Amino acid sequence: MPETPDPVSRPAANGGPGADPFEVLVDCPRCRVEAAVVEVVDPAAGRALESRCRMCGRRVRGGEVVEAGVPLDEPAAVRAALARFAAEEGQADVDRFCRDTLGGLSADEVARRLGAGEPVPSNLDVFAWLFPGMAAAGAPAVRAELAPPAPRLAGVFTHQRTRDPREVAGVAARAMAAVMVADGRVTEAERAYVDRFLAAAGLAPLADEDVRGWRPGELAVPEDPRPVVEAMLRLVFLDGDPDPTEWRVVREYARSWGYPLQRLEDERRRFEAALAPAW
Repeated sequence: MPETPDPVSRPAANGGPGADPFEVLVDCPRCRVEAAVVEVVDPAAGRALESRCRMCGRRVRGGEVVEAGVPLDEPAAVRAALARFAAEEGQADVDRFCRDTLGGLSADEVARRLGAGEPVPSNLDVFAWLFPGMAAAGAPAVRAELAPPAPRLAGVFTHQRTRDPREVAGVAARAMAAVMVADGRVTEAERAYVDRFLAAAGLAPLADEDVRGWRPGELAVPEDPRPVVEAMLRLVFLDGDPDPTEWRVVREYARSWGYPLQRLEDERRRFEAALAPAW
């Protein structure tokens, strides 16, 4: 089984989930970069067939380590591995890659953490993995009743902040849309939940074109993100069976908005205890 309780999954190239192997993103136990490892899981056997860390290069096949990966205590090797990781993700500028993808850290800080064995957060993998066909920038036409998303600079979060109630409601609805589509299906109960949320703000129901995997960088940042994060958590727990991919989307939004992750974990435990009744 994957080594983390919160994997992000999609079908492997040779088939869909179910009887066929599928891929998940998990944290690397060696370099400790979040969601850096691609595991191919055999659902019938309930175990990983093979895995590869896109950061340090560690490879495991059939439960055996076949490649140990780059030496993390050698700065030059770490910088070269960072450059390869960035290139694999389509970014030639290593410093920008680290800022945009590895929790806003500088390349020097990432290298230091790798050498010290400290965790390295990953900001964008969940969205790139779950929604690989989605354009990185730009949004489809949306209903006028929903405030338009903040303009997005290519590859950079705008972090434009808002406290306007209608804008915040629009941000929340689109963030919840990303949660809804994360597990590959949107239920009537989920749509009804979001529509009730919008109705309470005096807005029209969610438009079909808004039901997609919105990235945090496409939206303004709520001045007070807590009510929005709580609404997203209620959506995750709506049916009493929270999906780990939906949880990861909430977590990435919280990280992008500067919402304390420890507080988020506390909120998650509270919702788990109560099994979050429908809002």
